[in-house]
Amino acid sequence: MRALRRYKIQDLTLALFDIALEIKRRYGFSYWDCAIIAAAKELRCHLIYTEDLQHNQIVEGIRIVNPFVD
Repeated sequence: MRALRRYKIQDLTLALFDIALEIKRRYGFSYWDCAIIAAAKELRCHLIYTEDLQHNQIVEGIRIVNPFVD
């Protein structure tokens, strides 16, 4: 657990929920994918590793990378 404490954690707030819904409206992704993107955006991340979205797509300034694509 000590090793995990070095990572920032984004609280789920009403503001974050609203951001996620706006991303969902714009892109049509599932709410859960949009919640991850919204949290990453709030934490000023530039990269998300996931196999659930299109590889190398840029969403809200965040690059999506599928770690299983060569």
